[in-house]
Amino acid sequence: MDLVEVMDRCTRFDVAAYCLTAGAMLFGGYVAFASADGYVQPPPGHFERMMFNNPGLEVDLSLGIWPHVAVYDYNRDGKNDVIVRAAAVPISGSKRQSMCRVYMNPTERNPGIDVPVAASRFMDGKRHPDTKGVSCPHPRKPNPIRSNFVDLDTDGVEDLVYSLADWAHYGKVGPACPVSYDASGVWTNGQIETYVYFVRNAGTLREPKWESPVPVVCEGDEGSVLRGPWGGHAAMFRDFDNDGDMDFITGEFVDGFWYFENVAGKGTRPRFAKGRRVRAEDGSLLTVDLCMFDPVLADYDGDGREDLVAVDEDGRAAVYAGTGRFVEGAPAFRMGRVLRQQAQELKFGCLATPFGCDWDGDGDWDFICGNSAGYISFIENLSGPGVVRPKWAEPKYLTVRGERIRTMAGWTGSPQGPAERKWGYSSVSVGDWDGDGILDVLANDINGDVRIYRGTVRGGTEVCAGAGVEVEWDGRQPVPPWEWRGDPGKCLRAPWRSTVEMFDWNRDGLQDIVAMDCEGVIVLYERYRGDGGRLLLKSPKRIFMDEKGKPLCFNSGVRGGSGRARFRLTDWDCDGRVDILQAAFNARLVRQVAEKDGRYVFRYYKKVGEEQLQGHTCCPTTVDFNADGIPDLVIAAEDGYFYYMSNKGK
Repeated sequence: MDLVEVMDRCTRFDVAAYCLTAGAMLFGGYVAFASADGYVQPPPGHFERMMFNNPGLEVDLSLGIWPHVAVYDYNRDGKNDVIVRAAAVPISGSKRQSMCRVYMNPTERNPGIDVPVAASRFMDGKRHPDTKGVSCPHPRKPNPIRSNFVDLDTDGVEDLVYSLADWAHYGKVGPACPVSYDASGVWTNGQIETYVYFVRNAGTLREPKWESPVPVVCEGDEGSVLRGPWGGHAAMFRDFDNDGDMDFITGEFVDGFWYFENVAGKGTRPRFAKGRRVRAEDGSLLTVDLCMFDPVLADYDGDGREDLVAVDEDGRAAVYAGTGRFVEGAPAFRMGRVLRQQAQELKFGCLATPFGCDWDGDGDWDFICGNSAGYISFIENLSGPGVVRPKWAEPKYLTVRGERIRTMAGWTGSPQGPAERKWGYSSVSVGDWDGDGILDVLANDINGDVRIYRGTVRGGTEVCAGAGVEVEWDGRQPVPPWEWRGDPGKCLRAPWRSTVEMFDWNRDGLQDIVAMDCEGVIVLYERYRGDGGRLLLKSPKRIFMDEKGKPLCFNSGVRGGSGRARFRLTDWDCDGRVDILQAAFNARLVRQVAEKDGRYVFRYYKKVGEEQLQGHTCCPTTVDFNADGIPDLVIAAEDGYFYYMSNKGK
């Protein structure tokens, strides 16, 4: 059964709105009065955060986005617990708010419990010196600055240490980030630099006397920057080699850990050896799964050895158990074990990109979903049709030959440079691409390389290897002026991190593609049968217009500010015409109002929901949980949670 049949059976729609980049206009072109055809957009509805609704289910421990972690015995039962503080765009309010949750050890048998944000600040329960009047001397305002207390000179009094990452030599990061690759694809800017500053306390705990901050310098460093780590988090100090002085381990922005041995000796100002990569027992590099992580040192498992506990950007927490051994001159740890928890809110990483469909053909609405890490999952609806708040299974990763699908930028794939090399930003749509009755997945990612993953069995998670989608271009494929990777040939290279939707626009039984072109304009790639019946894609056409006759453009940004737009096609108002839901404040309706001479005219309307769900980005899709034939809306926010709103617009 292809997507058109699914649409006809389940509702009369199926395709939803994705995320508008921060640089695009949120409210431009809204119409607040009745249309010529009498349509008046209903008042904004309300979103509710979706739950797994599956008692007893265990899933990966994950909370919000951009988390910080603390480990200590919160409930005083003799075991260290994990406290995670994370940011999120909530279902009420317009700003990111902090969430803080404690996961009791062992986490598998306990749900997370919401606690005050202050709980994450008590790292060890000790009283520390007052730091009033102490400031970081770094010449630029870095992001972030982390501080901790440690008796670094081993005189019995706690000192203060600042750790920070400086992006100045890497280049500006944001919508106007320069693409700084040379003709061979080598990054020409510097890396993210790590700095550590030592502030000695010449007084006491109760009456501290702070000396001037001095940079921590290591052998082989130039100036005060630590060579090795790409950026850094708070330096974690311990006497790892048991020689009486304090060494440290620091995490980096990407995915690794670095060890710096104090070679000065006890009772002296610290002096550190050149950094070494921290490794696992087998000698492989110790890495986390996703960049932008936050680590701490603590004895989580109670065996008397220090472990690393780290939370990734998407809130997943893992324990890297200490071994008490050294490998290649650095403390060795076991590879990470992801902590588990009782299932609570429905979530798949962060910057999740769900697509509502009946993947397993049982008549209810499932999700195929991407996320910032570059994975793709199948989230199965276990309730059957007509259930507004379904019961959900744990997300199952799609695989090729038994290996999880994961796309990543690598060293040259992101316009914002190699610091983003472990992000993937998979964005998906679903339909029967090859007409064999089994649904397939069309995916875009951080690289902009569009691939089709053909399904092998209905409801299965094993798919065929991703194949590039070729277009019969009229001439060479257009590329933006900042493109650094050369001619992509026939294979479609879409704007990065943007929706590429499989949809039978002309109702001829063949799946077309609707996507943005390299200038951010929405275009149609029409499917047709060539010689020998081979299915091909025509060169794109700009057939989607606004009321002034201009092509619909969802993002005209450049370089790092390009792409990013999320949208979905659906007959939202049930008038027989296909509309577009474009992600913005939550989602705004881009309603089709006319068709003339092969062109389709759209009018912009206001947000469809009351609560703000766009933070960094968000992604709407459409479902029909209540089986009333009217498309309802699900939006995955930047925090990875799913939010549901019923459509009252018919």
